[in-house]
This record gives sequence, structure tokens and C-alpha cells, in this order.
Amino acid sequence: MVEKPRRLYPGLAVDALYTAFVTAYEPHFNFPGESHEMWELGCVLTGRMGITSGSNVYECEPYEMVIHPGGIFHTSWTIGDESSRLLTVSFSGDGLDYLVPRGKFILNERERRLVMLLCEEVSDVFESDDRPAADAKMAAETEQIIKNLLEALCLSLNRRKSEAVAKSSGEGASRFAEIAQYMKHHVAEALDTDRICAECGIGKSALKELFRRYTGGGAMKYFNYLRIRHIVQLLSRGMTMAEIAREMNFSSQNYLTDFFKRETGMTPSAYRREKLG
Repeated sequence: MVEKPRRLYPGLAVDALYTAFVTAYEPHFNFPGESHEMWELGCVLTGRMGITSGSNVYECEPYEMVIHPGGIFHTSWTIGDESSRLLTVSFSGDGLDYLVPRGKFILNERERRLVMLLCEEVSDVFESDDRPAADAKMAAETEQIIKNLLEALCLSLNRRKSEAVAKSSGEGASRFAEIAQYMKHHVAEALDTDRICAECGIGKSALKELFRRYTGGGAMKYFNYLRIRHIVQLLSRGMTMAEIAREMNFSSQNYLTDFFKRETGMTPSAYRREKLG
């Protein structure tokens, strides 16, 4: 008797890999941070590392992982006097918003095995395309294995997304999160360090040190990043330059254009045309 097949309809489909590598970091390493449109996961393999995801700060031991959705500013640094190793994979695809959790997770045994298998596969995934046909075929197979392992890992974590670990609660981490949230709530205003310090009850030197520790840069650099993200959202809604300038409290449309070009290398009009279609 022929059994009726069960049709499978995958809800999660990773369709592109951007980075996939294992990197060793020396003590006192500090990555100044970045933001991109891809999702990204970072799993500590050895040592200890700090990782920010937006205004959240996490301290990670081996086989603890942080997942960021696209568009989130994130940084990382080593903790203590020992080197660390980190698996980093950035990717895009369908169903990520629904089936890939956000935040920090402590991996269970099955997820650790998936990570170990990922580490075995990623070393050759981004080699040059100038290779013999047999090598190209093997690379394609490796990429497929990474795709399957990555989807399995994300789905396993999503099953227990309620177990995501709370952000670090140390004094420094809490102060950074508090000030970052203040900046987000006032993103449409022309804040400066004097106002941030006055409103948040912190001295300029302490503010500088706090943001250097958790972002690798200054407080205003981080605030400008938040403003650019918000401007991009307004551009995507079809608002005119004049409307955005008023919304973001720029003194003129020209000042908005100068600010945006200084921070991104493109004018708002060019960004909308090339990045937003």
C-alpha cells in the first residue's frame, strides 16, 4: 500500500550568506560596531566576549549566542585577559521575522552540535570562484549544508524563544541602555552632549568612557547613527526632504542633506533612489 506523502512547506528559508567565519580575538580587542540589513548571529566558542545589540548589552560565555535582526547597531569586545573565538554568520531569507528569535541564548546540547558542524563547514565557503569545477561543486554543497544547519539552529532556538537570556544588568550596562533609550526617544531632536549629560545625570568624561566601552565610539556618533536610521525610515514612507527636515528639527533642508551625506556618503535623494527603489 502506497502511503499518501506528507507535503512539506518550509516557513524558514535562508537564501543568502554574507559572512560565515570563525575568528580568534586577542585580549583587549574592541570592535567599534556596525549596522547592516542582514541578520547576524555571533556564538562565543572559547573565552568570554561582550556583545551589544542596539541598546542591549550581553556578556557571553562559550556556547552562548546573540542574534540580531537587520538594521541593529552591534559591537563586540573580549572580556578578561584571555583570547576568544567567535563564530559569525550573517544571512537573509524568507520567514526570518517569524521564525528566528532575537537576543541571547545559552545553547543546549543539540544546538552545540549544530554549531560545531557549522564551524567545520564555514572555512571554505567564501573562497574565490576561480577554482576547478570539482572544487566549485564541493563549495556549492558546503553552502547547502551551511544553509540547512543554520535553518535547523534558528528553528531550534525559536522553539524556546521564551528562554532568551536577559541583558546584562551591571551598572555600566544599565547606564548605557538607559542613555541609549533616551537617545532613541529623542531621535528627532538636535541633542548635544551637554543636554544628554544634563538629562541623564552623567558627566562628559563618564559619558565618553561609557560609549567607548560599549560602542567603540563616541556618544554623538551613536546618536547620529540613530538619526540616520530614522531618516531612512521617513524616506521609505515617501516623505519629502522638506517634511523630513521639519520632522527631524533641522534648520533647513540643505542642512539635512549635508548631515545625511556626511554620515552615509550619499544624499538623501540618491539613497532613496539607489537603496529604497
